[in-house]
Amino acid sequence: MSTEALRLAVDNAQPAEPTEEVNGGFKIIHRGKDVGIYREVERPGEDGKVSKAWVRFGSHLEVLAETRDGSGEAWGRLLAICDRDGTKHRWSMPMEILAGDSTELRRGLLRRGFVPVPGRAAREALEAYVMSWPSLRRVRCVERLGWHGQVFVLPDVTFGPAADETVAQLPGGPPTFTVKGSLDAWKQEVARLAIGNDRLVFGISAAFAGPLLHPAGEDSGGFNLKGGSSTGKTTVLRCAATIWGFPMHSWRATGNGVEAVAAAANDTALIMDELGQVDGRDADAIGYLLGNGTGKARARRDGTARPAASWRLIFLSSGEIGLADKIAETGRRARAGQLVRMVDIPADAGAGMGAFQDLHGHGAPAAFADALRLAAEAHTGHAGRAFLTELTKEDPATLAEIIRKAGAAWIAEHVPIACDGQVRRVAGRFALVAAAGELAIGLGILPWPKGEAAKAAARCFKDWLTDRGGTDAHEITAGLAQVRAFIEAHGSSRFEPAWETEEAKAKAAAEGGNPSRVVERTIVNRVGFRKLEGETWVYFVLPEAWRSEVCRGCDAAMIAREMRERGWLRPGDGKNLPVQVRVPGVGKIRALQIEAAFLAGDTA
Repeated sequence: MSTEALRLAVDNAQPAEPTEEVNGGFKIIHRGKDVGIYREVERPGEDGKVSKAWVRFGSHLEVLAETRDGSGEAWGRLLAICDRDGTKHRWSMPMEILAGDSTELRRGLLRRGFVPVPGRAAREALEAYVMSWPSLRRVRCVERLGWHGQVFVLPDVTFGPAADETVAQLPGGPPTFTVKGSLDAWKQEVARLAIGNDRLVFGISAAFAGPLLHPAGEDSGGFNLKGGSSTGKTTVLRCAATIWGFPMHSWRATGNGVEAVAAAANDTALIMDELGQVDGRDADAIGYLLGNGTGKARARRDGTARPAASWRLIFLSSGEIGLADKIAETGRRARAGQLVRMVDIPADAGAGMGAFQDLHGHGAPAAFADALRLAAEAHTGHAGRAFLTELTKEDPATLAEIIRKAGAAWIAEHVPIACDGQVRRVAGRFALVAAAGELAIGLGILPWPKGEAAKAAARCFKDWLTDRGGTDAHEITAGLAQVRAFIEAHGSSRFEPAWETEEAKAKAAAEGGNPSRVVERTIVNRVGFRKLEGETWVYFVLPEAWRSEVCRGCDAAMIAREMRERGWLRPGDGKNLPVQVRVPGVGKIRALQIEAAFLAGDTA
């Protein structure tokens, strides 16, 4: 059609007839230039007669349904507002906000683009309209996003069977789940470039794992990419954040702030950048808080208990240091429970390009990171919704079985059989990430070859194990490291070389010298003795020093038993861990005898 023909067609087009709904003195006009809500008023005429007229008191606003929670309380109204751009917004409004002067009602409507008519009469009409417009439709309102039975609720849309019967009614307003660009462009410009890059693949797969926690019966947990500045850690997080469009947050927050953000991301993924920015004392608490999935119990102003915030999610983090190092800044020691809930993965993938291994034709890691950043800003929020569309088509029992089988197969292939329960627990989370990525591949959401997500999860798990120091319990690994570090630091200064001194005296006597003139070294704060056997030293630690200093903060007996089983501690007689030894100038004592192989890290 030519430009002139198009102009004539527009000029000759007839305006669409407005559609109206009238009820109880109110009217809604849906189309045409008079779109909006009207009230019927009486106006006296000059002749004294009263006439009725329709007066507009606001832009387009509909009452779609009445809402209530699962127990039949917390009643409200589901409203639809059309803003000046023609975009429709849904708001599940609690009726309790009308108990005052309706300021909260107007604030909520204005934020969503409603345009009211000024004046007291218009304000009163608006309140009366919202309260009295009838609706036979009933929907359930929920105060938390995520799974509710077989449906999954996001702020603006619900997925699953009977999705129209459940809506979100969130205290404090809905969180932002941005949707921009397109799914196809995201696949091409973000997801495709992750292929061959284990950290990128793992981060994206982890973001898909959030909705699988509930059907899999798993707890919350997370991963922290640990490494130096400008290694690509933040780029990995940006790409992971595109799955849901939920904004990336900073670790520079208190525990209370983290609670609110975690609750808003329930059943999805929480992305937090720069662990180094959080205070070490808060990091100590947050390590448990995010993994436990429950906030602090608090009281309302009237003294009654306020429901604690709760969540179930996968969280991804980055930082130049790990959680244990951050906590250590305060003089505290990270506990095993914290390091199980949040595990540190080295950000460097080992290819000399930081977190990247394949630049897909980009000349340098910086250029590759810039391309991903721009694409992540342009295309976000589609992949998670496409994932939920397919997940909610499955029967919950079938979905749980799919996840269980995929996770079991991954664990059987990549997890050592003889590993500690802590390692196996963390391995289960890696397996869930692998299952999520492979499921998204199978559904056609991720344009990756089959096995890409499982391979990336295996590589990251292996790197975590290496960085952790093996498959033993954290308490054992940390305890052995502490004992080794103590001997390395104080082997010469706090262990008395009694045998060496005795030999020097004997040598002096044999050569006709004066043994008493042999200088005996003074040991300050002695913790034991050392003896040269061949070319290596054997250390004898006094039992009290072993408990109070060498193994301070650890289970000293457990560490000693572990060292004995590995051949690093010479066993005493019977069930005794210490051996009986005669020390020159001291006499018989009992001490824990540490073999020279311990410092070399070799097993006997």
